[in-house]
Amino acid sequence: MKPSSIRVTLKHMLAKQRPVFLWGPPGCGKSDVVRQIAADLKTELRDVRLSLLDPIDLKGFPTISVDKKQMKWLPADFLPTKGKGILFLDEMNSAPQSVQAAAYQLVLNRKIGDYELPVGWSVLAAGNRASDRSVVHAMPAALANRFVHLDFDVNVEDWSHWAMDNDIHLDVRAFIRFRPNLLHSFDANTNPRAFPTPRSWAFVNDIYKNSAPDQGPADDRPGAAGPGRHEAAKEPIGPVRHGDSPGQQGHHRQHRTDHEVRRAHARRVSNSLHPLGNPPGQQVDRYEIVC
Repeated sequence: MKPSSIRVTLKHMLAKQRPVFLWGPPGCGKSDVVRQIAADLKTELRDVRLSLLDPIDLKGFPTISVDKKQMKWLPADFLPTKGKGILFLDEMNSAPQSVQAAAYQLVLNRKIGDYELPVGWSVLAAGNRASDRSVVHAMPAALANRFVHLDFDVNVEDWSHWAMDNDIHLDVRAFIRFRPNLLHSFDANTNPRAFPTPRSWAFVNDIYKNSAPDQGPADDRPGAAGPGRHEAAKEPIGPVRHGDSPGQQGHHRQHRTDHEVRRAHARRVSNSLHPLGNPPGQQVDRYEIVC
């Protein structure tokens, strides 16, 4: 399911307070989508990494009630006690099964030990798949049966809209249009140390935008996967600059056609012609991916 469809479905499930589990490969943007939904709904988000917890962290710390002469459980401070929001149990299936078992009651019955989840809060969870060579543990059937399961798929169109909204450099956006298969490319059988994902492209964008013009030709700037053997790390991102020396232009010649095609995917458009632009009549030029 592409991210835009996931957002619609999650908002519907949150309104019904149905627990949802998002499955997807590393770096695809699961956590980002949850944060975007919380921002859209203007609600609080509590991000709890279950893989970092022990079972007692969820149930609470045992204390003594002097008045009742009984033991009670003191809830952790990361569990909400008022208001409304989303309790996001990230990396859930990376947690040991003992921690997952502690989440049974919290997920379905909205309580655990002496703690009860406030009425305005909903539960979401996410995790990687075993096929992605991630550190995961089998999810107990009883826990899995408590969720609505959604599979997260990377989608170039959705990523392009996100990239524009988040000021991703034009060259990076144009490159992904030119090589859409490199937006997310992971082969679990090769066990790569670096590979392109939507998350790593955000890293590339930060490095690329901060590169000074005198740091060398575009082809020598960072690749998509960082230091590594993936083909994306060898791909040039920026176009050939007209100011390059003849020697540099010769170095780029084999890539020139590719760059021209890539730039052809980025057209200069006026805001009045695009639904994301400024109000009609206000002409402000901007660059945008339109194909």
